Formats: sequence, C-alpha cells, structure tokens
Amino acid sequence: MFNLILKKLTKDPKNLKDPKVRSLYGLLCSLLSILLNLILFGCKLLIGLILKSVSITADAFNNLSDSASSIINLIAFKFSIKPPDKEHPHGHGRYEYISSLIVSFLIIFVGFSFIKSSIEKILSKETTSFSWPLFSILIISIIMKILIGLLNMRISKKINSQSLKATGIDALYDALITSVLSISILISKFTSFSLDGYAGLGISIFIIYSGISLIKETLNPLLGEAPDDKFVFEIKKNILKYPDILGVHDLIVHNYGPNRTISSIHVEVPAHLSLVDVHVLIDKIEKDIEDDMGIHLVIHMDPIDVQDETSIEMFKHIKHILKTNVYEINDIVDFRILNEHGKNKIYFEVKLRNDSFENHKEILEICTSIVNKNYPNFECKIYKNNTFS
Repeated sequence: MFNLILKKLTKDPKNLKDPKVRSLYGLLCSLLSILLNLILFGCKLLIGLILKSVSITADAFNNLSDSASSIINLIAFKFSIKPPDKEHPHGHGRYEYISSLIVSFLIIFVGFSFIKSSIEKILSKETTSFSWPLFSILIISIIMKILIGLLNMRISKKINSQSLKATGIDALYDALITSVLSISILISKFTSFSLDGYAGLGISIFIIYSGISLIKETLNPLLGEAPDDKFVFEIKKNILKYPDILGVHDLIVHNYGPNRTISSIHVEVPAHLSLVDVHVLIDKIEKDIEDDMGIHLVIHMDPIDVQDETSIEMFKHIKHILKTNVYEINDIVDFRILNEHGKNKIYFEVKLRNDSFENHKEILEICTSIVNKNYPNFECKIYKNNTFS
C-alpha cells in the first residue's frame, strides 16, 4: 500500500537522490505513524480507564507521545528539503537530527511522568480488572505497533533517516512493553497479587532508558562523529581504482544531514606528473564521487617521488626503523626529500596507533632522534598526522 501511494504521488519513487522524493517517503511514513498511534492511544486509554490500569494508561500516553514524535518528524522532513540559503549554505538537513533529539526528550518525559503513578498504584495495592475482549485489543495493538516499527525502520534504511530510525526503534520497544503489560494483566486474573503497578514502573524505567539511548545516538552526527568503516572503505576503494593514485589518507567527513556530506582527503600522486594532468585527474575523481556516492569531495594532492630510487629506499628504511623501534607509530605518510637553500631536508607525517596519545610531542622527538642518527646529513622535520579515518 505504501508503494502504491508513492507511485501516485511521484513519477520516480526510486530516485532517492532527489530530496523531494526522499522527503515524500519521510512525510508519508510519518503520516501513517501519526494515524496508527492516535488509534492506539484512544484504544489503550479506554482500556486503561475501564480496567483501572495505570500501566496501560501509561502505555496509552506513550503512544500519544509517539504521535507527537511523528508530527515533529513530519515538520522536520518538510523543512529539511529547503534549498541552501545565505544563512545556511549547506542546506537544512540537520533539521532531522534536531527532530530526533526532541523525540528522545519526549520519550524521557513520558517515562518520568508515569513513575509517580506506578509507585502510587503499588502502595495503594489496588487490584486491576480483567476483560477478554479488552485483552484482545491489547494483542491487536502489539501487532499494529510492530508494523509501525518495521515500517519506520524499513524506510529509515531506504532513505538514511536518523529520525525515522529513532521512531522505529521506539515503536518496537512499545510492542515489547505492551507484551509485558498483557502478560502481567493475564497473570493478575489468576492471582490476587496485582502486577500492574510494578509493570508500570518497569515500563517507565525502560522508556527513560530508551530515550537516553536515542539521545546519545542522535547527538553523534550533530557533534560530528567519525565515519563508519564501510563508508571509509567505499570512498577509498573508489579513489584508488584510478590510475596514478598511489595512496590516500587524512579523510575528513562533515555531515550536514542525510545525503548531505562534504569530505576532504589527501591523495598521493607521482611527483613527475604535470600540474595540469594532476588537476584533470583530481577534478574527474571529485565529480565521479559526487555522482556515484552523492558526496561533495575536496582532494588535496601529495606528490610522491616514484622515480628516485634513493628516495624510495630511504622512505622504506625510515618507515621500517620507526615502526620497529617506536610502538606508537602505525605508519608514515606524505614523505618528501627536498633541497632548500643548499640543505637536504626530510619531511613526513607519522600516523599514531591511538590518536589520543597525550605525549605525541615526545614521540615526535624520539622519531626525529632516530632519523637524525641514521641520516646525519639530512635535517628532519616530522609532524603528527591528523588521523580521522
């Protein structure tokens, strides 16, 4: 049904690179989630009031907050497709991350609001009524919640949406919560001991926990997280397939929302190539990466002397002695031998095993001492490589 509606609303529903098509997926998914969650809220609230169950009532308002979450997603998808402007030159894609953050805080608020009610129910020792027809409605609501969760998760993967992923995870949590509620209500039918208040307390704590987890997950792209290994592998593989590209390093990724990625990377090219040839090659790679991966890539050129045997042997030897004698060294990059004002100089950067080493200055001094000892006729300049991937 979802796909049929999409086909009626857009001519090319598979063109997810089009921001309008992608936004349409998010808008439609959010609308369906709002409708289903409002139905669930009404049904569960009625059941909770009839059975005098604080846990079911808490779960009902949790569904109402889910509707509010989907409304926030709806607004976010609408604003996120706004084109770049003077104040926001990289677009408005991060509206989706902000909406995820708001959804997470709403989830936590609902959890805290029902902790008090659950404790009061435990202390009052009030029993909960039971009705098979109403119990059946709870089972149906579990199925509906699973469908909402699976829909949001499926569309979130399809369009790479953090906000829909958060909504989908929350919906699947809700299905689990309602399942626990149903079991506690059923047990209460056959025993004088009421589990309702305890179930409500457990649900409230679980809701708060899921909200905090979603906040952590949502803050990562807002704060600027490291690219995942799959992304790094793909972009490096796509660059290294071109002739005359000897190596890549220093990949930096800036995420301005789903499908709005700006990156920079250093590529090593033979030093004997002309500047024009290198420019043509790099320009082609940047355009191809944007077409194939949707990434705006800026490439910095590092010339490598591949014709001077002495330079090549020095590079291999220095790399070997440093990796052998200094544990913290993972690799060396951007190696150059230059003659400046009659002085022979060696320049390169070291990549550390752990970029958080606080004593990196001391490590650089040790490396410099080792190189100077082996090559006393050269002045050595070593820098720490800013390893982002």
